[in-house]
Amino acid sequence: MINEEVLIAAGYKKYVNHNDEVCKRLFQKVVRDSGTDEKKYFINVYEWDFSCYRSDLPPSYAPEALMFWEDGSCVTLKPDDFNSIEDVELFFEKFYNVFDCVPDLDNN
Repeated sequence: MINEEVLIAAGYKKYVNHNDEVCKRLFQKVVRDSGTDEKKYFINVYEWDFSCYRSDLPPSYAPEALMFWEDGSCVTLKPDDFNSIEDVELFFEKFYNVFDCVPDLDNN
């Protein structure tokens, strides 16, 4: 299960979104290369609050990460089948390694 407390405990920073009625917050974590300390990628987790439409709906969380290749191409990954933030982080790390991604080209 993912919620605000779990994300904060896992090292995510919280940012409040004042411009969207439904997307209330962004939680972000930078993943660094242990050898070079370069930023490999960022994990963004958006908190969606649809209670303005139906009061019985709890917040939902949508993770994503942008991965780069040496030639400058990139892909945004948005997994939707996960049980925990650890599952999400493991998915991104495996993708990064299996598909020979390179550190974030825009933020190093």
